[in-house]
Amino acid sequence: MSVDAVVPTLSPNSWHRTVETLKGSVDNIIVVASGQDKTPRENRDDVFIIRREEQLPFGEACRIGVEQSDAGRILFINDDAYASSGAVDCMKQSTARIVGARLVYPNGRIQHGGGSFLPGGLPYHLHRGMPADFALAGRTYTCPWITFAAALVDRNLWNELDGFDRLFKNGYEDVDFCLRAKELGASIEYVGGALFGHDESTTINSLGLNQEVNWEVFQEMWVANGRLWNTVKGAMW
Repeated sequence: MSVDAVVPTLSPNSWHRTVETLKGSVDNIIVVASGQDKTPRENRDDVFIIRREEQLPFGEACRIGVEQSDAGRILFINDDAYASSGAVDCMKQSTARIVGARLVYPNGRIQHGGGSFLPGGLPYHLHRGMPADFALAGRTYTCPWITFAAALVDRNLWNELDGFDRLFKNGYEDVDFCLRAKELGASIEYVGGALFGHDESTTINSLGLNQEVNWEVFQEMWVANGRLWNTVKGAMW
């Protein structure tokens, strides 16, 4: 099944390293360059560049990128993340409809090893802060959600859910998407053998995130009404 990569740019001119690490492992790379990104408009080789003058939210940039693809699976990857050799091929081996990966900070500590929830409903990253070679993080397992900083997603599922919910702005989009997918019975799998670097602070510093608002939306939509626990029952860590 064909795989296209969608790279939403959230920091100016930051996507070049990301693209280089994907070449040869996906069929096409779609870069959505927005805001202050000064990337030339012309396309290069297997890289298709979509230019927008305004700074697009993460979710909207992803939507625009997917619209340019007809691939059966879409690899979403942040412009501050980059694949190690064989990482994407490792993700392709999974038959899950949403596939996540192990993300590691430049300091060698884990940023993401799958996702779960604290008792109050707050999402958190499994194994965060542990050494990159932490044994459990190298395994493959199901979990309630995975980060879309590097995620391989079934195109039909994306269409069925109409992509990310526009109520979320640069936060919680991926958690909400995974939960809605679980409500449909879709499989979510974390693949620890797929290793990506992630300079998370690059994106965070450029967006000026207001996660309090996103948390309020998530709490009202999923936590206060008990919908979260009904959805993730049996899938918790």
